[in-house]
Amino acid sequence: MIYIETESELKMKRILAAVTVGALCMALVGCGALSGIGAMLVGNGERSNFIVDPSLHVLEDMDEFGVYEDGKAILMPEEMGDGMDIGIAFNKPYSGYFGKYYTGKEYDFRGRDITTKRGIGIGSTMEEVIEAYPDVAIGLRRENGELPYICDISAAQAEYRIRDYEDEEPYFKIERYETRDGELLSTAGFLAYVYDNGLSGNYVVNHMEEYFESIWTISFTVKDGVITHIGISSETL
Repeated sequence: MIYIETESELKMKRILAAVTVGALCMALVGCGALSGIGAMLVGNGERSNFIVDPSLHVLEDMDEFGVYEDGKAILMPEEMGDGMDIGIAFNKPYSGYFGKYYTGKEYDFRGRDITTKRGIGIGSTMEEVIEAYPDVAIGLRRENGELPYICDISAAQAEYRIRDYEDEEPYFKIERYETRDGELLSTAGFLAYVYDNGLSGNYVVNHMEEYFESIWTISFTVKDGVITHIGISSETL
């Protein structure tokens, strides 16, 4: 089975962005490779953290958000269409699963060994994810949506933190925001973009098309060190 974003999870994303209208602080910390950490105060008094780590980066190549088999692309992002934030769920690898909401190229990959461009599929281990995405910015969230939601961290840092949630299936995400000006942002970059530009988080998440050209996500769910769910999706703008 593979994970795609539910409405409640999309709501959580909007909450995390919207809280930038509240208190947001940036402070340098001296903890290894981490050059800075910010914390956003959320409604229940907890904090959702984002880390400024210059060694991590956004996935620049849009081919990273395609579907692959034996190292060859079999479905590319531009073929996935739009509507209802739909992309592909690796546990339901056929377009008919989405019904009328899917508007892209029809596909059926059932029974096939599909992976991300870097070879990660269902059954891959966290060690393989760390090797495949060593310097890519990742956001970590718990299965039940509870805070803190932490970004940007490395796959190795995510694997370390996941150990605290052994009874759950934590999931992590690689996000790519492209602004109207062509700038590529990670999850933390998006949050900083809202804050640094003095924008209303509530307004931005409800008018994403005014600021962003595209938003793409690769989502992974992990249980006992093994990837159990993968989803590739795009925010409808």
